[in-house]
Amino acid sequence: MYHKPNKLPQKNSLDSLDSGVTRIYDAFYLDGIIHFAYPKKGTIYPNHTEISYNRIDIGANQLTEKIYANPAYGCSDPTITSFTNDTLNKTALIGFLTSGATTYPSFRAVACDDSLTWGNELLIIAGDTIYKGSSTGQWGDYIGSFKNHSSTTEPICWISGQYPSIIVVLDSLLIIGNDTIILPNPTLDTLFNVNTYNAEIKKNPFGNGIYDASYTIPIVAYPNPTTDYFSILVPKGILPQEVKISLLDIQGKHVKDLYKGRIDKIPKPFFVGDLGKGLYIMQITDKDNRPLNYEKVYIY
Repeated sequence: MYHKPNKLPQKNSLDSLDSGVTRIYDAFYLDGIIHFAYPKKGTIYPNHTEISYNRIDIGANQLTEKIYANPAYGCSDPTITSFTNDTLNKTALIGFLTSGATTYPSFRAVACDDSLTWGNELLIIAGDTIYKGSSTGQWGDYIGSFKNHSSTTEPICWISGQYPSIIVVLDSLLIIGNDTIILPNPTLDTLFNVNTYNAEIKKNPFGNGIYDASYTIPIVAYPNPTTDYFSILVPKGILPQEVKISLLDIQGKHVKDLYKGRIDKIPKPFFVGDLGKGLYIMQITDKDNRPLNYEKVYIY
């Protein structure tokens, strides 16, 4: 049955975003299976738009659908690509755009594994303003994805999507015809801008979770392995930003918080002698809880 997608609201705005029509936005074929995705009116959250991910088994003439939805915002304009190096594995990566009454339009991604289980949703980049005027009907025009087929160790996909942002510029020039005049009293102008962000998506160490490898910070734990203490080495000249560093077990469950603050102010060393022996994953995230990197830590 045809269900036209709902329009998506925007934070602090009466202008809603057009989610288009219920049609296939993107698809790929692999080993007898056609994968495709499209937006549709919400069935899990009726006031939102959701993503319908489908697999068609050509040999069995069978269609399987999996819905992805979020109670906080609508999901629209999906792009899909294979996210595995095993042709018998059906894991797919879906990038999509979101917007809601309490969130600005953003660009996100999620993986669906071989058994049709969703992984963690990744916020790739968040907008800091709204789409205005004619842009509300074209907000999903620039989104796409493809797989790096030369990667043999782990699946790598590149994905692109757009988001709105505010740019503040110093207006110090006045152009009249062919003449340019420097103004004695420059003014600050706020401009609306639509940007496109390109992400390199990889799997995190836990199942079908994902992170943006183009947005990573190299970190090293030493000594590693350790028995009681280790320090974190951060490259010199790194731009200061707020981060959180935690230890997780190999299933991705939280074990211990190590640090929260500016990355260029990380103290050392950290005590881990109270933890059991084994392998742990050190995770670093930014202020929006986006993963920046992972590092294996061995305690013996």
